[in-house]
Amino acid sequence: MLGKKELTRAGAILIVLLALLLIFLVMRPDPEPPVPTGEQEVELYFATPDAMYLQPETRIVPGEDFYYEVLQELIAGPQEEDLVRTIPEGTEIREIVRENETAYLDFNHILRDQHPGGSAGERMTVYSIVNTMTAVPGIQQVYILIEGEEIETLAGHLDLTLNYTFNYDIVEKENEEQQDE
Repeated sequence: MLGKKELTRAGAILIVLLALLLIFLVMRPDPEPPVPTGEQEVELYFATPDAMYLQPETRIVPGEDFYYEVLQELIAGPQEEDLVRTIPEGTEIREIVRENETAYLDFNHILRDQHPGGSAGERMTVYSIVNTMTAVPGIQQVYILIEGEEIETLAGHLDLTLNYTFNYDIVEKENEEQQDE
């Protein structure tokens, strides 16, 4: 039979093991959500003609290479006549890497070199990409690269050395709903 001293030691060891298990479970990173597959409905964000807001346009993507397909649709431009493209023609996606719900989007040089410029134009381009990508499952933040390199800015106005999240203030339908309240 175990004495009081042995029982105390065994209890202390058990408490330490339980504490370590609890720490392991709490500290363990959440697994990455799977990339959606199969046909999916997505919202793409394009500029309004006055370049003040973004407006969503719904599209269906096949879902074979989901994130790439979403960006390809965004690059292709809007189908609705009252919306304006935000990404220069000829822009290509070089690579998409998702890590801890951050998407690192690497574009070719056309995104920067053919960009029309201006603070409003840059804002529309960046948040068109960011809002579109953070509206899909598995992505909460976006980081933009050009030709595999970090860039300070696209057209001289927004700091692209930061991760960006969805911007509700720039979405026209969100602003209209807030005004109705």
